[in-house]
Amino acid sequence: MRKKIKNYKKMCVLLIVSLLISSAPVDQAQAASGLKIYNYTTNSSMTVTDETISYVYNEKSIPLGNNPGILSSNGVALGPYVKIFRDALGIKTLYNKEKKTVTLRDDKTTLVLTLGSKTAQVNGKSVTMNAAPISIKYSKANETAILVPTRFVAETFGYSYDWNSTSSTVTITKPLNLTYDNQLVSYTGIQGSVKFDGKNVNVSNLPSILIANTAMAQAYKVFAKGMGVTYKYSESKGTISFTKGNINLLMELGSKIAYLNDEVVDCGVAPKLVFNEDNGEVAVLVPAQFVSKALGYDYNWNSATKTSEITTTKKVGKEPNITIPPVSPSTPGDGNYSESEYFNWTAKDSYKDVLEEAKNAMNSKNSIDTGSVTISQFLKLDTDQLAKNKENYQFSFNETFSSVTAIKDKEELILSFKNMVATDSLSTFGNELAKEARVIYDAVKNQTDVIFTLSDASISYTLTSENDGKGLSLSLYSNYLTQISAGRDDSGSEYLSITGLKDIKPIVTQDEDSIYVSIPNTINTLGDNNFSNKEENSSMLFVSLNSMSANNSFLIIQKPSPDVTYELNQDGSTYTLTFEKEEEIPVIDNSSLKIALPSGIRLSDISSEDNYNKKQISIFIKGDHRTFFEQNPIVNTYDNVSNIKVSYSSSKGTELLITTKVIQGFKYTIVDGKLQVTIDRPSAIYDKIIILDAGHGGKDPGALKGTTQEKVINYKILNEYAKEYFTNSGIKVYYTRVDDTLIALDDRAAFAKQVDADFFISLHCNSATTSAARGTSVYYSSVNKSKTSSGLTNTILANTLVNNLSKALGTKNLGIIDKGFVVVRDNSVPAVLIELAFLTNPDDLALLTSSTSQKKAAKTIYDTVASLFEAYPTNR
Repeated sequence: MRKKIKNYKKMCVLLIVSLLISSAPVDQAQAASGLKIYNYTTNSSMTVTDETISYVYNEKSIPLGNNPGILSSNGVALGPYVKIFRDALGIKTLYNKEKKTVTLRDDKTTLVLTLGSKTAQVNGKSVTMNAAPISIKYSKANETAILVPTRFVAETFGYSYDWNSTSSTVTITKPLNLTYDNQLVSYTGIQGSVKFDGKNVNVSNLPSILIANTAMAQAYKVFAKGMGVTYKYSESKGTISFTKGNINLLMELGSKIAYLNDEVVDCGVAPKLVFNEDNGEVAVLVPAQFVSKALGYDYNWNSATKTSEITTTKKVGKEPNITIPPVSPSTPGDGNYSESEYFNWTAKDSYKDVLEEAKNAMNSKNSIDTGSVTISQFLKLDTDQLAKNKENYQFSFNETFSSVTAIKDKEELILSFKNMVATDSLSTFGNELAKEARVIYDAVKNQTDVIFTLSDASISYTLTSENDGKGLSLSLYSNYLTQISAGRDDSGSEYLSITGLKDIKPIVTQDEDSIYVSIPNTINTLGDNNFSNKEENSSMLFVSLNSMSANNSFLIIQKPSPDVTYELNQDGSTYTLTFEKEEEIPVIDNSSLKIALPSGIRLSDISSEDNYNKKQISIFIKGDHRTFFEQNPIVNTYDNVSNIKVSYSSSKGTELLITTKVIQGFKYTIVDGKLQVTIDRPSAIYDKIIILDAGHGGKDPGALKGTTQEKVINYKILNEYAKEYFTNSGIKVYYTRVDDTLIALDDRAAFAKQVDADFFISLHCNSATTSAARGTSVYYSSVNKSKTSSGLTNTILANTLVNNLSKALGTKNLGIIDKGFVVVRDNSVPAVLIELAFLTNPDDLALLTSSTSQKKAAKTIYDTVASLFEAYPTNR
C-alpha cells in the first residue's frame, strides 16, 4: 500500500511539472535554452536567444572556445577583443581596470574604448560608435571577457569586414597595402600560396595576388629559392631571366613581351616590381602559370585552397610544357601587320645610344669623390650646344676637385662641391631641360653649390669626371617615346598605346573632329609617322605623330564622327586610349519611390545621409518600424537602384538603406501619407554642385613643419569648418576625401564628371626652402578650357578666391598661377588649387594652425562660392 502511495505522489509531481512547462510563455522556453550571460557593466543578467557569432580571419576560423560573439540590443556584433584582435590579428592591447578602458594599437592607430560608453578615442579624436563595449561572464563556462563592437574596431585598423546574417559569421580580412605601377593599391583580393611538388613555398612576406585573373607569384622565392631555377634580375634594366636546362626565358618589368629561347612570346600579364607597404618587402612578381609552363613544369590553380600547384614533369629544362603562340611585332612600312594590329612604331636606330644612356641615368650614382683635398677655384660653366637629344654642361677647374654630390629636389638639381671656392653668379640658358643655374659659395663650409632649375621634375642626369678631375660633365636626359601601337583587341575595341622610357604625362583634349595628345618633356624617337586606316567602322581614320619642339611630342587622331569617346588607362609607363562609340544612355525611371509610412509619421520625423562614397542613401525614420515594413515591403522602381534594406538602430531609428549602381542625387517629401523619394543624376536634383578636395591624405602627409601635417589642415578647413557653412545652404558639396585616405590624383579629377559638378576647388598649404616665402596663391591650368553655362572659367574662379582669401586672412596676395597640376588640368569643369599659406613661414604657420583663421578661411571659401553662383547661375 505504501508503495502505491509513493507512485501516486510521483505521478502528481510529474503532472504538475508538465502543466507548468506547457503553460510557460514561449519566449521563456526559448530563453531557457539560450546563452546565459552576466553583464558586469550594467550589473544585470541576460539570456541571448539569437545565434551566437563566429569569426573568420583571412579565411581561417578564429578559435573563441567558450567565448562566442553576440548581438547587442540594437543588432551590433560584439566579440571578445582578446581572442579576436590580440590573439588572431596581432594588435597590441592593454586593459586598465581602474579606468575601465581597453587600448588597442598598431604602428599607425591608437584606439581607446571605455566600458559602457559609445564614445571612443581614435588617435586622440572622439568618435561615436553604434554600441558600447561591455564586460561579461559566460555563466555556464564561468569565464569572463570584454566584448567590443567588432566592425568598428576592425575598420578603424584598416581591415575589411563582412557580416553574413544567414550563418551569423563575421569575416575579417587584412588588405595588402601594395605599391606597383606607380600607384598605392589597397589589395583586397585573393592572397594565394604556392606549392612545389607538394611542399609549401614560403611566400608569407608577399603572397600571390591576382591581376587580370592571373596569379602573380614571387620570382625569386618561388622559382629560384623554392624550385632551384637559375634566376637573375637587373634593377637598372628592369629585366628578369630564368634558366632551366636548355630553356632560357627573358622578361621585362611592365612588358607583356617575353623571349623564350629568343622567340618572342606574349606572357599575358606584365611582370611587376611590388612593394609591400605593410612590412617593407620588395619583390618581382611574375605570372606563375606562364613561367612554370614555359620552363616545362605543370601548373594547376587550386581555387579551393587559393594555391598555385607547380609540379615537375619530364619536360623540365628540355621544352616548354605548353604551346605558346609567338608574337610577331610588325615594323613600319613592311605591310606585315597582324589581323588585330594597325601599326607599331618603335624607336629608330639613331636613338639607341641615347636611350641606353638615359636608362643608365635613371639609376646613376649621385656623387663622385676624387680623393683630392686641394682647394679648387671654380672657373667656368659651359653649355655643349652640339649634344643631341640631351643637354651637356661642362665644368672646368684649375685644380682637381675634391668631391661632388648631386641632390634632386623636385625641379631643382643641386651639385655640391666640397673644398671649392667660387663667385656667386647666375647663368640663364635658352634650353629645354635646364632654364638657369645659380652658383652660391658658402665660406663657412668652404663649399660651392650649383643649383640648376629644371623644366620638369622627372629629368634624369649623369655626372662624369674628366681631365683627371679638373673637369666635370653633367648630362641631362628628358623622357623618350619608345613605342606607339594601335589595333583592335580580342573584345573588338580599338586601342592606341603610347609607351615612354619613363612615366609619360600626356595631355589629352578633343574637338568634334580629332583627339589631340600632347606629350610634354618627351622626345620623339619614333620619327614623324602617319597612318591612314582602311578598316570599316573604325574610331581612328588617321593618326599622325610629330614633334612640337625638340623636347615635346604631339599626336593627332582623326575621328569619323563626334560621338567617338575614349577611356585613358595607365600600365607602368604605357598609356592606352581605348575607343568606344558613344552608346545611348538608358533612361532612368524618374518616377518617385512611393513608400508607405506608419500612421503619425511627419516630415520632421525623417532625416537622411548621403554616403555617396559607398553609393548609398540612408533615410532615417524615428522609431522602430521594422514590423511595419515587413508587412508593407518597399517596391523598387528604379533601374539604378540595386538594393533597398530596412534595419534599426536605437540612435537613429529605422533606416531605409538605398544602394545605387552609380552616384545619384536624391530628394524626398511626404504626399498623401507616403514617403516619395526621387532619385536621379545629381544635376537633375541639385541646382548648385561643387567639389571640395582636401589635398593629400593617408600615407601622404603633404608638407610638414615639425609635427604639423598639411593633410590635417586641409581636411579640417574643408571637411569640418566649411561643411558647417555649406550644410543646408542650397549648395550640394561632394568631398573627394571623407576620411584620412590617399586618393589618386586622376580619381580626384575624374570625380567632377561622376557627380555633374559645376566647379572644383582643391585646398593645399605651401612650403619653400626659405622661411621668407609667404602668402596666398591659386593655381589653374590653361589646358583646361572648361566653363559653366553662364561663363564661369578657371581664371575667374582663381582670381576671386585669391583676392577674397588674402584679404580675409591678411596674407600676401601672390596672384594666380598657370600650372599643369593633374586635378586642375585633367578636370572636366573649371578647377583651381588653393595654396593657402606657407607652413615654412612663421607668420603663415601661426595662421594655418589657428582654429580662428581656419574657420575664417572656410567661411571665405563658402562666401566666395555662394557669390559666384549668384553671379554665374546654373539655370537648372
